[in-house]
Amino acid sequence: MALGEAVGLAALRWVASPVIKDVVSKSFSYLGTDMAKGLEDLETTLLPQFQLTIQAALRSPHKDELAKWLARLKIAYYDAEDILHELEYKHLKCRAKADRKKRWVRISSHPIIKPLANVTRKVSQQVSLLSCKKKMLWNQLKKLKEIAAEANTFRDLLSIQSGNENGVLSHKRTFETSAHINHKVFGRNKVRDEIIKFLLDEQEASSSTKSYSVVAITGVGGAGKTTLAQYVYNDEVVKKSFKLRMWLCMSENKDVKERLREIIECSTENKCPNLLNLNLLQNKLKDSLAKFKTILLVLDDVRYDQTEKQWDDLLAPFALIGGRCKIVVTSRNTLFPNTLEPGKLIELPDLEPEDFKSLFRYYAMDGLKLSDPQLKNDLCTIGDQIAAKISKSPLAAKTVGNLLKRSPEKSFWQETRESDNLRSTREVLLWSYEQFDVQLQRCFLFCGVFPKGVYFTAGNELVRYWVALDLFQCTDDNINIDGIGLEYFNMLVACCVFQIVDGKYYMHDLFIDLAKKLSAGDCLRVTNLEREIPIPLTIRYAYVELNNENLEKTLSSICDLRNLRVLILDLQFDTLVNVKKVLRMIFKKFKKLRVLEVRSMGHLVQELPSTVGDLRNLRYLEFWKTSIHELPDSVSQLYHLQYLLLPASIKALPPMLSDLIKLRSIVMYESDYNLVHTLPPVPYLGKLTSLQSLGEFHVSKEDGYNLRQLGSLREIAGSLRIVNLNNVRQKDEAIDARLFDKPKLKRLELVWNESSENGLDLEVIEALQPTADLEYLSIEGYRGSEYPSWFKEGLFLKNVKTLKFYNCSKLTDLPPNLNKSCHHLTDLTVNEFPCLIFVSENELQLDEHQNTLEEDFWLVDGKYLRGQNLNVFDHEIESFKQTGSSQSCPEQLKIIECAAEDLEDIEVELTEDLRRAWWNCHQHRMNFIFRSKIGANKFLLPPTLRVLAISLCCISDGALSDCLTGTAALEELYLEGINTLTSLPSAEVLESLQNLRFLEIGHCWCLRSLGGLHALPNLEKFNVKECWSLQTGVNDDAELPQTLQSISIIGCVVSQAILDSDFPCLQHVAIMSCAGLTSLSFGSLTSLKRLQLVNCPDLSLIHGNFTQHSFIDSLSLQLLPDIIVESVLATWQGCRDLHISSSVMLNKLLLSEKFDTIQNLHIELCLEDAISFEKSDHLLSIKTLFFVNCGIENLPPTLSDFSNLEFIYFINCPIISCFPELPNSVQGISIEGCPVLKERCQPNGPDWQKIQHIQCRYIK
Repeated sequence: MALGEAVGLAALRWVASPVIKDVVSKSFSYLGTDMAKGLEDLETTLLPQFQLTIQAALRSPHKDELAKWLARLKIAYYDAEDILHELEYKHLKCRAKADRKKRWVRISSHPIIKPLANVTRKVSQQVSLLSCKKKMLWNQLKKLKEIAAEANTFRDLLSIQSGNENGVLSHKRTFETSAHINHKVFGRNKVRDEIIKFLLDEQEASSSTKSYSVVAITGVGGAGKTTLAQYVYNDEVVKKSFKLRMWLCMSENKDVKERLREIIECSTENKCPNLLNLNLLQNKLKDSLAKFKTILLVLDDVRYDQTEKQWDDLLAPFALIGGRCKIVVTSRNTLFPNTLEPGKLIELPDLEPEDFKSLFRYYAMDGLKLSDPQLKNDLCTIGDQIAAKISKSPLAAKTVGNLLKRSPEKSFWQETRESDNLRSTREVLLWSYEQFDVQLQRCFLFCGVFPKGVYFTAGNELVRYWVALDLFQCTDDNINIDGIGLEYFNMLVACCVFQIVDGKYYMHDLFIDLAKKLSAGDCLRVTNLEREIPIPLTIRYAYVELNNENLEKTLSSICDLRNLRVLILDLQFDTLVNVKKVLRMIFKKFKKLRVLEVRSMGHLVQELPSTVGDLRNLRYLEFWKTSIHELPDSVSQLYHLQYLLLPASIKALPPMLSDLIKLRSIVMYESDYNLVHTLPPVPYLGKLTSLQSLGEFHVSKEDGYNLRQLGSLREIAGSLRIVNLNNVRQKDEAIDARLFDKPKLKRLELVWNESSENGLDLEVIEALQPTADLEYLSIEGYRGSEYPSWFKEGLFLKNVKTLKFYNCSKLTDLPPNLNKSCHHLTDLTVNEFPCLIFVSENELQLDEHQNTLEEDFWLVDGKYLRGQNLNVFDHEIESFKQTGSSQSCPEQLKIIECAAEDLEDIEVELTEDLRRAWWNCHQHRMNFIFRSKIGANKFLLPPTLRVLAISLCCISDGALSDCLTGTAALEELYLEGINTLTSLPSAEVLESLQNLRFLEIGHCWCLRSLGGLHALPNLEKFNVKECWSLQTGVNDDAELPQTLQSISIIGCVVSQAILDSDFPCLQHVAIMSCAGLTSLSFGSLTSLKRLQLVNCPDLSLIHGNFTQHSFIDSLSLQLLPDIIVESVLATWQGCRDLHISSSVMLNKLLLSEKFDTIQNLHIELCLEDAISFEKSDHLLSIKTLFFVNCGIENLPPTLSDFSNLEFIYFINCPIISCFPELPNSVQGISIEGCPVLKERCQPNGPDWQKIQHIQCRYIK
């Protein structure tokens, strides 16, 4: 059979499968016994004989007649399914109205006779409509039966004997679909090393005239070009050598501006601004790339459909940047545009026979568990014979091998060996499709609607489409249909239909080609139409791009597709278009839509027409890549709806949304593609029994929002945060929430926002016993004095990996047996536990504790409490009360409480009386802790712990040492607001923390020593903030580890020699708000990239030896009134980003030859009334200018001297009033938090003419 003929029949064979039987069975459930009578033979006799008839016809000369019959059968099937869908809609509508009537009757206290009469009359009308739909369905099933009966003609024609055909339907082999395979590369090490050598060759890069060089990998489809490029891309040496790596799939011919947006999003990891101008996009990309010294760009599957000019426009930003940039191209072509002329060409050869055999064996046999060794030997022999037979394509070997592994039956392997359909890669791919079960075939066919280069960040994104279209069924109510969909997706990944690149799933272009051919009668992609074209009316899935040029022609071409079920609409208008009118037309024309997805750039779509409620068959509605701010109430009439994907700009959902009882998921996204975890509230949420994701639930005393609403949501999976548990009125509400009966729930957060009026905290948390499969548990604001019984037993914590406690003010200990019951715990947070006290046994045995402080212990002369220090201060009051200060020093406590009454202010004055009062209460607390032995609890933690955060509780030096002694796996440690702590553990303790990479200490007012910090063997990041008694770097034992990559010291006493050593790995240094620091010495910091010196009022001198590596990426010199600028010039050779607050210092730097490389200038925290810029050629290098948090009133007229300035930003500069002329080079301006400037820059304002020529304006 010819390949084209085989493709045509393969695309139709799914019709003659159990999918028709499923529709018939569902129909019978609606028709009732009488109407179904006479159609039984359709289900019991005609359908079971289909496969046997088709198999015989395929071997006969009657294949054309077979194809025509299957096509008619498919249309009849779709028509029956459509009518069934409408019938189901009527039932769902009646049910929703009946539910509303019950609820109305329950809550109404008024006479209801007349309203009930109206409801009864409407229900009667609905029943009449149902009867009409049932008759239509019965007639359509009769038609389906007549077409199905034509199978008898084929039986007679082919002389097929009657027999036992019931088992024929299940002949299709079942494949194991449980897991991804670990993809492995064979025979490409030599060529991989050759490419890597080229990429790392700096001499070659410097010789390039374009600032980038190209290596091209060419070969036929399926030869492994993408696999080899991935092999290079993911190599550890390459990862370390290139600071920015980007992967772009070029299979589809896209507009240059769209490609530039994709690269910008890759380079910034953020959504690209809505820039429509090519120059703006190029400059935006150039600025993004300029931040990286080394760049690797992979252009995968390049087709060269673009012109030379388009390639020049796309790669122009790469040609203009400095530094080392390499481009890897994969392509089937060997001719290249001039812009992509390769410096090295790799024509990918066939694998050596032994390598190919090893590749096939790995995918067919690796991990295959067979109890019969003889069978394994036989399969190995047959497998080698299959490998020798199939084409030398690695893609073919992987695909066939995976399918064989998933069905280790000797007969199937032998049948495969004898097949004539494995001679070419395309034949192999078709053969693999034919091995899929019918449901997976339908899922694969649907993928033909997508353009090449499309990717999914997760499998469930594709599964949602499949579920919404009923492409597969699940007869077991205990099995999640989305889970089945993910298994199917994993099967496609294992068979190389999808390739994983940079964490994204791309469909292989050869499989897309196959899917498009197989689904040609069902799927359509419309793009860049130059004229109206005839489109088959059988089309049911459409991907349509609309732009200003093709709008009318495209709409005219698709308007007659009355059977359309899927419409993915990509709006690419670059001028204003009445999008609402376009959407109304679509809603009017395509009444059978089940999936509607609308994508747009910027703010093109801001409103969803109410006529969306007319799409009664809709199951999937996606508008999250738009800017709509409100959902019309008519959405509540989409009773079939299962998936609703929206933008975060929507702040409220329709009040009747709970009528959509089939809704499975409501998902909202921010504009930067991040998931929103808090959804707007929906009353009577408990009706949505199929809901799988909720995010956050706010408990209210109002009817429809109480905790009972969660009881019926058994399908909730993933994460659930329950807020306002203080609104639970009785224990039964919590019991009825049935958290224990939510087996798919993995993450649970329980939050009390204030004290319960009825003191039910313990009873409520007792009733909220979660599932034993929980992995993450957080408890916040709990006021009970003990843990619930399910916590004590530990049975429900055995799988917990993350455990967090916040503000549990009455608990006096950690959960019992925490180190024994939580076998998998890796992350523990203990925050704001005023009653939690831990002291080591050794400390309790001392006559006097060593934590005594002198009255003048604070070395930092702070005058005000601000920020996090206010939270620490507020917590101290409760801690003092718990440790007896109310009785021992009531007057001092009164002073503190009076000061705390002002905590709503942004700061509290730290008077001498307040200092002395705090000191007295603190001394009493320490005496109370050590003498009463109240803290004799053992602070024992599980050895599996990797992250530990302790804050706002009482832990002594010895207790901290004891708890860290058994945590060798610890990677991150956070200590915050622990005022009973005076020293970090000794070197003996800390040197055992081999895995500790991150240490942060904040607001520990009594901490005086860093202990054995220098002994930490692998510490990479160290942050210390406002530890007022600490002197960093003063003593020899306070040396910092030389492994540090980042250090941040804020609000502490700092030695001038703290960095006067060799720190070969140090990349970032921040020293802020450190009064008393007069000079700062730098040792050898060869890796330094970012330095921040901010608000050090006494700092005057900077010195260090920076002869070779003194250029840094970012330099911040802010609020340094005494700094000697000459010491700055003597220390550094310049920077790319400069953050500065003094115009005097700025002008001195700009006059120096060393600072001619500044590209981004940030004027921040400038307190001058007016600033000026002295004329300098170095202003020409500045591309972006920021004014942030400044008290400037007048801007200098010399802004026009920045003749190459492209973007200018004004952020939180409230009194800027004078706006000079800007240079003509400015392409973008942003004004935010500047009320005076905002008014002046309105269309009728005095400064409007100065900015109206700028293409991109953002004024907020």
